[in-house]
Amino acid sequence: MPFFYDRESELTRLQALAEGLSQGKPENLALIGVRKIGKTLLLFRFQELLEGNERLVLAYTYVEPGSFRDFSLAALLAILSQTALHFQAIKRLNLLGLDPAEKLQALAQALLPLFPRLANKWLELPLLAGKDPEVIFDFVFELAEGLGEEQDLYYLLVFDEFQNVRTFRSTQGRPFGSAQGRPFGSTQGRPFGVPALEHRLRQYLLRQKRLAVIVAGSSISAIEDMFRNRQNPLFGHFKIELVRPFPFAAARGFVIEKLGGRMLLNETQLAFLAQITGGYPYYLDVITDELLARAPSLKRASDSSIADTLLSSVFASNGLIYTYLAYLIEAAFQERGRRSYLNLLRTIARGRHSVSEIAAALRLKKENVSTPLRRLVDMGFLYRSEARYFFLDPLLELWMREVYPVEEEMHILGIRERYGFFKSQVEQMIDTYKQELGKGNEARIRELFAAFDGRAALGGLRLPRFERVTTGVTDRKEYDVIAWQQGQRVWIAEVKDTAVDASMARSFANKLRALTEYQVEEKILICLAGHDSRVPALAQAENIHLWTLEDINSLLKLYGKFPIQV
Repeated sequence: MPFFYDRESELTRLQALAEGLSQGKPENLALIGVRKIGKTLLLFRFQELLEGNERLVLAYTYVEPGSFRDFSLAALLAILSQTALHFQAIKRLNLLGLDPAEKLQALAQALLPLFPRLANKWLELPLLAGKDPEVIFDFVFELAEGLGEEQDLYYLLVFDEFQNVRTFRSTQGRPFGSAQGRPFGSTQGRPFGVPALEHRLRQYLLRQKRLAVIVAGSSISAIEDMFRNRQNPLFGHFKIELVRPFPFAAARGFVIEKLGGRMLLNETQLAFLAQITGGYPYYLDVITDELLARAPSLKRASDSSIADTLLSSVFASNGLIYTYLAYLIEAAFQERGRRSYLNLLRTIARGRHSVSEIAAALRLKKENVSTPLRRLVDMGFLYRSEARYFFLDPLLELWMREVYPVEEEMHILGIRERYGFFKSQVEQMIDTYKQELGKGNEARIRELFAAFDGRAALGGLRLPRFERVTTGVTDRKEYDVIAWQQGQRVWIAEVKDTAVDASMARSFANKLRALTEYQVEEKILICLAGHDSRVPALAQAENIHLWTLEDINSLLKLYGKFPIQV
């Protein structure tokens, strides 16, 4: 199993669910997070922690897209095999190489002595492989309740990548939820368009006693629609747990602990890896493994070794991250429309974020890009913020910007030329990052103001293009940011690296009140380390805008710059 780190709050939430279930208080949970964020690893870690529990059985099922039959059979086999393993009635090796019907027969024979009162179920079991998937699906939930009742057990049914149930088709060949036909027999009184499989699951959740359901999903919009849309049958039946990327401190800790003293990185190198991976555990895991494998005798990592590691894992066509990203793109889009979607992603990766910017770059009408952009959001590639589109996955963004555009032309280069081309790109990225970190926060924020081009807004405040941005001293008072428009009109900003209290905010207001040399149009107090509860009211009274670290970093990202770490 890949390296597991942290996730204490998520594990605590899962353990509380298990404890509640064992006390006869079942509740269901939806784990939502983007691809490669660590949901599956979290579930496997949770399963490890439950192995010594005599009353809880966790049955894990990965939901493959497209086949309701495969899903129903996999869920049934998961419950049966985990129950048999729980009582040591069978060994895992005994099931290898058997087809589904043979596995059902073997499991029925193993479980019959333990659950004799369910003899009719065991007789029926080997025949289920040939039944309709609806019948198998019903059997899964009825069996879990029956097994639990007889042996005082409780079942945790885990469905990973649960959003794939919406790709299933009914036995009549229609997608579930279609207004045509009745996939599960009578749907009298059920509104057209309600996903029928989700409706059926709801019927079992309404009377659950000895089972709870945990679902995990990476298609954010689809999963949230299932559980947060009041029109859907599963609304109100699942609590939501968001699985997020590691924040900077946790990403740094992951790398240090994974390296385990075998190799040391300096703080700039740690920050660079945290930044470039976006805190995704999978990427951190692959890169640290590759770093150790490529330089096993190197006690202290060099920038060159980090560049070689990124080159081999992200830029080289046989690298683990490269292979994953290429597969992700290949599997996500049908051949017919793939080029259009990839052109959209490449355009966004190059810094165009609004619909008008994207359409102009592709020489298309805005209405021709709006629908595919929404589709990319639904698929979990992008997110939308203030009418702009951004990548969820930072390494996919890097790959689309640096690798994909030139990949088709690489055949004209030899291996050595290709290696040199990409290595120079990686080394330049590292150098740029080091240069950025070497500047003070005030200097970086001045550069941000200088980059404003009139296309962004923050909190309803349009950010114009400035003629120049400086620092300055007037009347023996220093101003961190003076952003000049035409004439003597300026914006003034103060940058604070420590938590701002009311006295600091009042001091800034007094300093501005005494300034008569310029026409101050906007006043901004930038609180990189936060502020106390009295500051917002004082700022509002003085017409001062408060910007947080999150605000600044969102603007830095918009303009292609590295975030500030405080």
